[in-house]
Amino acid sequence: IFTAQAGNSPRSAGAMGMAAASFAPLKSRVLALRRTEKPARQGVLAATVAFAGLGALPVQFVTRSANPAGERVVAPLPPPRYTLVDLGTLGGQSSDATGISDGGIVVGGANFDHRNLHGHAFETMSSGDTGVSTISDISTRSGLDRGIARAVNRSANVILEAFSGPGRVTGLLLTPTGLRRLGKLPGFVSARPLGINAAGDIAGVARAVVPDALGALSMRAIVFHDATPRDIGTLGGRYAVAKAINDAGVVVGKSEMPGTPGQSAATHAFVYDDTVPRDLGVLPGGTDSVADAIDRQGRIVGSSDSAGGFRHAFLWTKGEMIDLGTPADLPFSRAYGINDAGVVGGAAYSENDPANGVRRAVIWLPSADSAGAARPVDLNTALPPGSPWLLETARAINGRGQIVGQNFVNGRRRAFLLNPVVSHDGR
Repeated sequence: IFTAQAGNSPRSAGAMGMAAASFAPLKSRVLALRRTEKPARQGVLAATVAFAGLGALPVQFVTRSANPAGERVVAPLPPPRYTLVDLGTLGGQSSDATGISDGGIVVGGANFDHRNLHGHAFETMSSGDTGVSTISDISTRSGLDRGIARAVNRSANVILEAFSGPGRVTGLLLTPTGLRRLGKLPGFVSARPLGINAAGDIAGVARAVVPDALGALSMRAIVFHDATPRDIGTLGGRYAVAKAINDAGVVVGKSEMPGTPGQSAATHAFVYDDTVPRDLGVLPGGTDSVADAIDRQGRIVGSSDSAGGFRHAFLWTKGEMIDLGTPADLPFSRAYGINDAGVVGGAAYSENDPANGVRRAVIWLPSADSAGAARPVDLNTALPPGSPWLLETARAINGRGQIVGQNFVNGRRRAFLLNPVVSHDGR
């Protein structure tokens, strides 16, 4: 099923079919923004999409029930359907959505000019009454003219990177009551916030500009509490990066392992629970791994090298790293986000480097009969034949099953939002 509705702008179209409550935490900020700025408004093109072909795929949601003979029967749940929203740009050529709150606030970055590599941070508000989405520039409110929004929590607190010069990044926290500059570690010139939890604690990385004696830039995994950074250590190597933090304060990321001086060492995913970073290891046959997200239950997703040099998305749960696999026609994959229902979002690639080759947005749907394992579903199977969209990366997924990321359309990369018509857990 695929229906389209024209927007109210000739440049871009879209609709975010979310309830008015979705944008209530943000409404006062956006209204204040309108009094001081004139944000770029764009209509959006919404499409209702059904996974008509999922029945032939090897993965589906299942429930267990007993038949009269006492045998266990697998009963598939309804396949998920979405409305697809092109979020547009701030007047430039590209955009990317990096985070979404449980209330449906989307944040990311957009370019005003193709020559401006860093672009501007944005956030969106949607009205269920009017069906109009507003993309608003928030980087200029930091006093700096370039930046990107990395994540947003359920209290509408947004973390941003503001770029003040080559290699210099200032971390910012934008709350409904104002803007706060994050502190920096002594001896480090940059502080990049990458993840935020419900309490407002932030995970990120401090970085020096001058390389060390071995030619590597010094980086330290940090956690901000009340805007003050704390170095949480490494797995024994020279650097570490904290990528995400859950509501219990558990941090995940990647760290260099101990290695021979002057030689590159392996990098492993780690988890930190206020004691010391713990090594999550790698998939069988692998050497490097990275953890990108953690949910409230402590399930961790990321990617790891595996046998044969293929990088695969993983799910770490109950002390075990599970290979999530890839679609049959793409050998590499990476998981970027997970929600509390266990739905994982990410991408599959034709090359080991995600910046090259073909890439497609993927979700991994949990299955009740596979011991917590999941198999990948290419989100592009939701699009009708001949669609101009190519969904490339699913970067984040919230508790309502909304997915954000980047797609390729008409020769340009744009931020997208998928609103579920039927939730992934069948409710």
